[in-house]
Amino acid sequence: SNKSKFKVGLADKLLELHSVEDLVGEKGIDLVQEFLEKELGKKKIDKLLETWKTFEYTQRKFGEDVTIFISRFEMEYARVKAAWAFKPGYKMPEAIIASMLLMRVKASETQEMIIRSKVDLEKDSVFDNMVEEIKNAMSSGCSKRQGDHGLALEATLKDGEASVFLINGEEYEPRKKKSFSER
Repeated sequence: SNKSKFKVGLADKLLELHSVEDLVGEKGIDLVQEFLEKELGKKKIDKLLETWKTFEYTQRKFGEDVTIFISRFEMEYARVKAAWAFKPGYKMPEAIIASMLLMRVKASETQEMIIRSKVDLEKDSVFDNMVEEIKNAMSSGCSKRQGDHGLALEATLKDGEASVFLINGEEYEPRKKKSFSER
């Protein structure tokens, strides 16, 4: 019995396709490699699986800016699509990719609820909408600070009053520190 981990009869099949002279000639190695790749499909599937594995484990790193992570995620997904190019017409549904992005961005529960409430998974533009809502909920701007726990504060000076701040629409005046003698 043949206990080979390869297909039985590969050598015979190779010799049916190519002459011994061709196989020992200058391009012999290329012919054998091409034949084995076609028969075993190993190289293509290995590349596909490795590309998918890298994409699957793409996660937002601690402290990583959301827009940088989204760019990295999109780049890894583009690599997966390129690896699948040999299968014309194959396309992963955009709602799945959008959901994968949301899971991997490491949003807080509150941020995730806000994002999910604003994104319709049935729309054709679901991925672009997901990116926009993630950026809105998690990106930090000039005057907007957002931690990983969903707290967003926007502080601006009230017009005409140098020491009054508006924080989420509420007015706040800083407390004056008591002098050491008043304590």
